[in-house]
Amino acid sequence: MNDNLNDNLNDKILLMQQQMDHLNSLKKKVEENQLQKRSDVQIIQQKIAKLNREIMFSDRDVEHKQKLWQTALKNNEALKQEHKKFTGHLEIITDAHKKERTCQLNILQEKIKEFNL
Repeated sequence: MNDNLNDNLNDKILLMQQQMDHLNSLKKKVEENQLQKRSDVQIIQQKIAKLNREIMFSDRDVEHKQKLWQTALKNNEALKQEHKKFTGHLEIITDAHKKERTCQLNILQEKIKEFNL
């Protein structure tokens, strides 16, 4: 009976050892099954890193172009204001010239009338 009990105990120990080995095997698989080790994940992470760099450069480009746009807009507005100012000056000069010419023509017509009398 002692042999039978001993065999039964050995069987249980062996079964328990097999179960522990199986659990350790499962544990090892779980530990090795890391997301970063998957090739598809690595490819996606590389693409994301590349896109992050491209976005960073694109953001800088947008910011630079916005500054250039603002500068161009200010320059355009300054040119329009200067154009308006010179157009106004030209209008004043033109009006004054027309008045002076009209006055000169009137004087000329009066002198012509005087000589024709």
